[in-house]
Amino acid sequence: MAKWAELMFYAATVALTLAALFAIVRTLHHTRRAADSSERMASDTQKIGPAQVRAYVSVEQATGALHEPTRVFGVTFRIRNNGQSPATNCKIGFDLTVYDAGRIVHSQTEGSKCPIQSISANSSVESLPIGNRDWDLDGLIADAGGALSLQIQGAFEGEDVFGGEIREDFTFYGFAEKEISISEIVFVRIQGAEKAS
Repeated sequence: MAKWAELMFYAATVALTLAALFAIVRTLHHTRRAADSSERMASDTQKIGPAQVRAYVSVEQATGALHEPTRVFGVTFRIRNNGQSPATNCKIGFDLTVYDAGRIVHSQTEGSKCPIQSISANSSVESLPIGNRDWDLDGLIADAGGALSLQIQGAFEGEDVFGGEIREDFTFYGFAEKEISISEIVFVRIQGAEKAS
């Protein structure tokens, strides 16, 4: 009987030891999973910080004007930064295409990415007029019988405070008519048109 009790004691000890080892292995497994999860959360938190404070820039408006006395046609852009930090090293470039009944009558590239001032957080700026005197808008309108449509396609580029690139593609449309003053043309932005072209 004592022999039997001794065997039962050893069997119970082995069983409890195996159960304890299994519990330790499971604990280590779950501890590792928790550590991996913590690392992922820390990585996500590091990404959230810059995303919250970076510059978010949009080109809100384009206005074309004939500047007296040279009658040079220049385009001015209003650019808005809705982010929490400034946008720096800002540049803008565009192509201006003039249509008469769907036919291209003039095309001008300002693709040199003209520099513009930095844009503070939660503010707007207007660029200086960008353009040249290579073409005669008055003459084109007269030749077209009184009306032209104009398209501006371009891109804004800059950097955020983390050195990340900011890029905003844009497309605007406007109309010039002889009957109305062409001293200023306000263009309308067509959202999503950049992706179609």
